[in-house]
Amino acid sequence: MFECPVCSKEVPEGDPVRITATGSCSVCALDFTADTRSIEYEKTDAEKGRLAEVKRLQSIALGSHPKSTQMTKMKGLLALMIIVCILVYTYIWDKHNSETKQSSRIEVTYRAFNQLFGPSSLLSGEEKLEEFKY
Repeated sequence: MFECPVCSKEVPEGDPVRITATGSCSVCALDFTADTRSIEYEKTDAEKGRLAEVKRLQSIALGSHPKSTQMTKMKGLLALMIIVCILVYTYIWDKHNSETKQSSRIEVTYRAFNQLFGPSSLLSGEEKLEEFKY
């Protein structure tokens, strides 16, 4: 008999130590598969400095946003604000006018119109014309 190199259990002479299809020991069932989780560690000052330098060089290589792009965004925002202001003003103006607007049109029936302006009216032509203006 000999011992398993991992768990120190006794293994019969004819039975060799094997790794199963699942990645574990055939004797002690210890898992030999690699741990795929990432190892997190605190970065040293040298690594932090190197990463900062890399970011600085990348920003130099890519360049900053041109002023024209910033101006285009500002113009778009300004145009949007103007449109919103016009819409709000139009809404308020329309609401105000609909509340204060009185009908300038007088509805008259045919019979009343005919009595006032028709041939059987007691008004003269000039009086009819003056009345019609109102």
